[in-house]
Amino acid sequence: MTTKIHIPQSILTDDIVTYIAGRYHVSTSEILRLFLSQEGIIKSTMPDNHPDITLESNEIAIFRSMGLLPSDVEFN
Repeated sequence: MTTKIHIPQSILTDDIVTYIAGRYHVSTSEILRLFLSQEGIIKSTMPDNHPDITLESNEIAIFRSMGLLPSDVEFN
């Protein structure tokens, strides 16, 4: 069974998301995948060429405040 998680394009281009991704030298989609992985929503999908990255609690709070909560993720 395949599931999809829909993330609005506006979040991928958000200045704060772009800033956080830049801090870790990854794309915005990679930083969001990392967040979803840390929240236990998906399995880790970070490429092997990236060192282990752990988002700080304030960064997780930022993503949650943007509406990226486990209960708000849409599965098709």
